[in-house]
Amino acid sequence: MRGELKLSHWIHGLGAALLWLSVISGTALAAETQVSFAGKTIRVVVPVAPGGGLDLQSRALAPLLQTHIPGNPSVVVQNVPGAGGIVAGNLFMREQGPELTILQCHIGHPLYQLLGHDIKYDVRRWHFLGGSKRDFMPIFQRVELPYASIGEWTQAKNPIVWSADTLGSTVENPARIMRLAGVKIRLVSGYPGGTARLLAVLRGEADATPEVLSTAKPHLDAGKLKIVGRLIPPQIPGYPDAPYVLRTFPFTEEQKILYGVAEAPWHLQTCWLVREETPKGTIQLLRDAVKRAITSADYESAMQKVQLGGDYMSPEEIQEKFIKPQLGIPADLQEKFRKMALDESDRTAVPK
Repeated sequence: MRGELKLSHWIHGLGAALLWLSVISGTALAAETQVSFAGKTIRVVVPVAPGGGLDLQSRALAPLLQTHIPGNPSVVVQNVPGAGGIVAGNLFMREQGPELTILQCHIGHPLYQLLGHDIKYDVRRWHFLGGSKRDFMPIFQRVELPYASIGEWTQAKNPIVWSADTLGSTVENPARIMRLAGVKIRLVSGYPGGTARLLAVLRGEADATPEVLSTAKPHLDAGKLKIVGRLIPPQIPGYPDAPYVLRTFPFTEEQKILYGVAEAPWHLQTCWLVREETPKGTIQLLRDAVKRAITSADYESAMQKVQLGGDYMSPEEIQEKFIKPQLGIPADLQEKFRKMALDESDRTAVPK
């Protein structure tokens, strides 16, 4: 009886101790989450030069972040262009200081890591705050060709000439995977951007290329281009029959994973992130602020003016659709993708 009484006292004492610890932990968490940035400056690093789509998105976001972050801090945008975002990514990891720095992600950041480029960052250690997803991604073909869709490319006597930009890029890689499924495609690389790639198709130097709809729409409306497919699952408004690459060709299971690597960058329009050591409370505060900003009428209006758009993409979605398909696959498949993407023997330089 006396032993049972002692056990009862011990259990009650343990319960009281656990309750006290939970109260302390809750108080500490509340204190951590009650972050104020009054009188502080937050820097948003943009990985491209001023004036482009990424730059416009961060400049639209900055004043809204200032409104939604406690303390109304100053939010300044700093452009750090170079090497397709690598310069900004490396600088972001190298710089240390008292001010909070947010990096705007370039869609190539995980791919550069997979390909083994000279980088100083590890995307897997970044804390993503949220971003905007890409609505759809068309494949355009010049109208002179007789093919109604990419599914008919397998019947082509001559290789389809695909205009691209740089070795191992997000533009080259989908074409490389389609070739694994038996599609005859010849890569012509070295065009400086989407407009130049489209002009190559219009001039007859190339037959097809992927590009955002807003860039190609004037040529599409003029009857000089046609949409023959799409790189990612979402259907293209007005073109519901444009086939999705992954469901069009007889890929093996391994090739499907490799196409997932090539496709992943196209799911994201842009996003923002902070360093690994950022306090949890600050991360959650910034995630909430980014979500409120991107889903606001002011941000939507600003994006419509520059024809960018894109729904909010959560940190979890960014991981599942953007990071894991590229850096979460087995090491042997990463190596296969790397060798394929960096093979210079099967591509042609832009004609001079």
